[in-house]
Amino acid sequence: MARQYAVIMGLIGLSVVVLRAAKNGGGFENAVIHGVGWMGMFALIGGVIGALAQHTVDGAIRLRVERELKEIAAARAATAEHAEAAASGV
Repeated sequence: MARQYAVIMGLIGLSVVVLRAAKNGGGFENAVIHGVGWMGMFALIGGVIGALAQHTVDGAIRLRVERELKEIAAARAATAEHAEAAASGV
């Protein structure tokens, strides 16, 4: 996820600089140099945001799976106790 965010943000940074230079009549060479710099900056920011997002999603999924596994274990334990009680005739 971090790589995807980095690529998207980097392309946004480069595109904005090049489009702005085209709108204002700036030189293409200068726009590309600045655009690559901003692409790197935005890619770094996108990478950090993507890593945080991935960590958040992984943590939420892990907690949900652990909770569901505990519920399954509790249900199995209750079923086993019920089966033992029925077998012993209580």
